[in-house]
Amino acid sequence: RAIAGLSMGGGHTLAASALYPGKFGYICPLSIGTTQSAELDKQLKAVKKGGYKLYWLACGTSDFLYDRAKELDAALTKNGLTHTFFVSDGGHEWKNWRLYLNTFAPLLFK
Repeated sequence: RAIAGLSMGGGHTLAASALYPGKFGYICPLSIGTTQSAELDKQLKAVKKGGYKLYWLACGTSDFLYDRAKELDAALTKNGLTHTFFVSDGGHEWKNWRLYLNTFAPLLFK
């Protein structure tokens, strides 16, 4: 199974993958981020323990959520989750989301 979402859907991707660790082999939150916390660490450790094949995060450098995306990237690294943090130009816009879909979709179900 794969789960992906952009903006608010990216938040749902984070929440669903944390609520059901091991359920999704491919996790792709787009244009989203979070703040580091003990609760986030607990959730990410559960995702790692549950197993996954691809964790692919993306955000544009002009996106208002870019700093939070960097925090999520740091939390993933801190908790030992192998992942990709794909950074593009631009902001919270369809141009980026089309780019992200075209980039991560070929990596699914390999």
